[in-house]
Amino acid sequence: MPTSQSTANPPIVGNAANKALTSPLFDETLIPLKAACRLVPGRSAKGIAVTTIYRWALRGCRGTRLQTAMVGGQRYTSHEALDRFFAAINRPASGQISSMGRQRQDRVEAALDSEGL
Repeated sequence: MPTSQSTANPPIVGNAANKALTSPLFDETLIPLKAACRLVPGRSAKGIAVTTIYRWALRGCRGTRLQTAMVGGQRYTSHEALDRFFAAINRPASGQISSMGRQRQDRVEAALDSEGL
């Protein structure tokens, strides 16, 4: 006589459970990556290629990955995650000064030199 086995899924434990419950994306409006590519301006009127969004999510750009969540077999992101991603990849790297900041620093140094300081 075969023994009956429970068909319930095992509970999620460890880091997977913590990540699933604490992802900030679940507090935001999720949009499929396929739709997100149309929100980002590109060279064509259609936006950027879907593969570009997937590359940002899986490999990242300039050391930053686009936050995504897998829901029902489909990968999602949010408008807020896109904003965070673009803010991160567009800020100057640590130790670097933007061109405007560099010009200001040069003016200050020149003024200090002229004063003999």
